[in-house]
Amino acid sequence: MNPPPPPGPSSDRPCEPQEIDSQTLMRGQKQLIIRHDGESYRLIVTRNNRLILQK
Repeated sequence: MNPPPPPGPSSDRPCEPQEIDSQTLMRGQKQLIIRHDGESYRLIVTRNNRLILQK
């Protein structure tokens, strides 16, 4: 008899979003291009250390 499959995402329970530190994501840069569904988005760290996402 085969063992049961490992626990995975359940359709009745939402998955927890992945968390990543912005410094890790930006790698010391002030801008990052994110491609999504054929479009490019720019993630920018401002002089006031805020994040802005621009299309």
